[in-house]
Amino acid sequence: MLSIWLQLDPVQWCMILFCIGSVFSMELINTSIESMVDLVSPEHSELARIAKDSSAGAVLCVTIMSVIVGCIVLIPLLIETFSRLMLE
Repeated sequence: MLSIWLQLDPVQWCMILFCIGSVFSMELINTSIESMVDLVSPEHSELARIAKDSSAGAVLCVTIMSVIVGCIVLIPLLIETFSRLMLE
């Protein structure tokens, strides 16, 4: 809703949508890795833990980068919009 209100240009929309898609895709990959590890290694294993932690870490990295991209795209537009509203 914020992106619609701020009237993002097509490139900014692509950046935001790419980040959203990346996080969703990485989460699906993480879920599949965790399910596969549980299937192959139902008992506790240090290697299984490392595999699960690594895939969860990948999700965290993509999420952090997406937040950074969101801030880079949205914060200047928010500042500009609020400045314009304050001057009116």
